[in-house]
Amino acid sequence: GSKDLVLKFRQKFVKEAQTIAELDNPNVVSIFDIFEENETAYYVMKYVEGGSLSDIVSEDNPLPEDLAVKYIRQIGNALDYLHKRRLLHLDVKPSNAMLQDGVVVLTDFGISKHYDAKGGQTSATPAGISKGYAPIEQYNQGVQSFSPATDVYSLAATLYNLVTGKLPPDAADVYEDGLPEFPIGLSAKVCNAITIGMCPRRKDRPQSVEEFLALLGPEEEPVIQTVSKISRKSKITIWALAVILMAVL
Repeated sequence: GSKDLVLKFRQKFVKEAQTIAELDNPNVVSIFDIFEENETAYYVMKYVEGGSLSDIVSEDNPLPEDLAVKYIRQIGNALDYLHKRRLLHLDVKPSNAMLQDGVVVLTDFGISKHYDAKGGQTSATPAGISKGYAPIEQYNQGVQSFSPATDVYSLAATLYNLVTGKLPPDAADVYEDGLPEFPIGLSAKVCNAITIGMCPRRKDRPQSVEEFLALLGPEEEPVIQTVSKISRKSKITIWALAVILMAVL
């Protein structure tokens, strides 16, 4: 109904696509091309075929804690990369975290915002609210100043969903009543990380993704090499016993 409005949003679409196309991180979706045809703008993204985290999580089928934490660390890696470039995602949730061969790829930058060196926004996007995953400040005229703590809230809410299978309570309910009781069996560090990460007041949350992930404890070292050595030693032992047995016979 308004060519000027359509043009404005098309230009914004292209500008933000160009911003995302400059990103290079294994946990951030890649954009290969941006073009305009038929008075419409398009961009071409990498196809991620494994579905999203929301496809594999339900109330009857929450993820094992160690797997959930593994995926959260990968989303956290993507967010940390964005934040270092003064970019907020503002819509982190399981349905925007796609899986490709066990690797999480963060997608859907439709309401992301870029900020200048002083923390003021340089791009205006329509307010977007994902119930259960958006903190209170997103309900109040959006996020005008750069603050990774906003994405931290959504990351903690995503962890809540992965380990409980339930939609996180709305930010207003968390403010009034706190979080519901956690299921039996969850570790204290995961419960603590979710509780602190979903604090209603922004200043009470971890102020960076790195601080939030630290609440989950140190990342476990890969054990493939150790297992390989043990396996090799076992083979040597078996062959030695076989040679001795043959000698005795």
